[in-house]
Amino acid sequence: VILEAMQSILAHLRYLNREVRRVHTDRGREFLNRLSTRWFREQMIHRTASAAEDHKANGRAEATIGVIQRKARVLILEAKRQGWEQADRYWPHAVETVVAHMRLKALGLDSKQGLGWGSFVAVRNKTQGRRDDFQARTWLARYIGPDVNGSTGSISSKTHHV
Repeated sequence: VILEAMQSILAHLRYLNREVRRVHTDRGREFLNRLSTRWFREQMIHRTASAAEDHKANGRAEATIGVIQRKARVLILEAKRQGWEQADRYWPHAVETVVAHMRLKALGLDSKQGLGWGSFVAVRNKTQGRRDDFQARTWLARYIGPDVNGSTGSISSKTHHV
């Protein structure tokens, strides 16, 4: 699973015309096994690892995780304050939204969020798949973040037809 995630991250960075020359990890088996070592070598990526049990070396990563969690909690609390009681059920989407914006900012790309997380949006239904012309074409939904698997889309949580 970790190798697949690293491959996905590398593919995304290459899509953004970014080059990865080195990856620094902890000494977890998922990074030091034969398969990962071979993959890093095939990709011509130099892998370094922190010393075993050196918690200070992981301080930056742990601090970043804390920042992500705090920002995701803020998104959820703000959505709940505006009346969305089920917002905490979308924790993974709040985290993905925070990470996507942090990644764009770190890469020097536009990271401005157009919509507030959890705000209402109207989503238009494609004409195909509708039973008849009188069926509603749009529904009310909540914005729950960017589509991290797409290029420019967003994800919404359907609530009801408008």
